[in-house]
Amino acid sequence: MTHVSIIGSGNMGQAIAAVVAKGGNTVELFNSTDKDKPVTGEVVILATASTRPSARCSPTGRISWPARSSSTSVTR
Repeated sequence: MTHVSIIGSGNMGQAIAAVVAKGGNTVELFNSTDKDKPVTGEVVILATASTRPSARCSPTGRISWPARSSSTSVTR
């Protein structure tokens, strides 16, 4: 059994989570409000919209979402 972290809890993130869980794995979903939640998955899937820059996960497990009104990132 593998622990999977999915960054993005929209339609695609939820669909991927359902398939991963059906395969007997554990899943955690992240959205933009999960600012202090560490990413602990052995596998990390980025399932964010392609219409804007994607979220980033640093090696320390912190998630960074780009600010909507500028090109700078907002670390959560």
